[in-house]
Amino acid sequence: MLPHRSLIACRRSIILAWSLLVSVGHLAFIDSASAAILWQQDLNTGFQTAAADQKFPDAERYDVYIVSDVTFDSAVRIETISAPFTDRNAGWPLGKSFAILNIFPVDAALDTEDVTLGLQVPVTISLHSIRLILDVTATNLSIELPGGSYWVGLTSILDSVSYGQEYHLPAVTEVGQPSYVRNPGGGFGFGTDWVQVADLSASYRDAAITILGTEIVDTSVPEPSVGLVLLMLQFGMLARRRR
Repeated sequence: MLPHRSLIACRRSIILAWSLLVSVGHLAFIDSASAAILWQQDLNTGFQTAAADQKFPDAERYDVYIVSDVTFDSAVRIETISAPFTDRNAGWPLGKSFAILNIFPVDAALDTEDVTLGLQVPVTISLHSIRLILDVTATNLSIELPGGSYWVGLTSILDSVSYGQEYHLPAVTEVGQPSYVRNPGGGFGFGTDWVQVADLSASYRDAAITILGTEIVDTSVPEPSVGLVLLMLQFGMLARRRR
């Protein structure tokens, strides 16, 4: 039987797989604070459309990747990246799993970046603080980046037969550029290039994502500038004259 490939799936059609976008209804979000937040786009609390963001080892033509642009004002060390997904079919296993992590500079041409070459990282899949939501979290990353803007994506690796399909939930606000999505195998029918998720659904602008870590502080002692050296010399000459 060929998989279902409609672009939008209504809420009562949750048994249908292979839809790129799905309506998931109203959610009551409970925020959790953290002292080490480098970037956070909170989960949308209103009626929303979720978007596919999953690598299928048993159906590669449907692999689909979402990336969001994030900005760091200074150099950072990323330790944790977390993204919320739907839990409609209770098919994704709780506990240890794997995902593809993609990070590349925004100033690079997006169409030159190959998401299929992203880094495979261990993740933990856990229940969110509210029903029907899962958190996919990569920890202990220790990735150092200079300050700037980057495309970041965390795409779960789970086969469709054993675990089904879940969807990346959107952020409450759009920050910077909208999220982009790519389906390299062309299985969803919108081509194989990068497109904005907003072009496929007006109600989805940016993917929710949280990045934790630390800012890297430069503790090196700066060398004196030429102007400071000249000032010191002039001060020394003036002191000698006064003697």
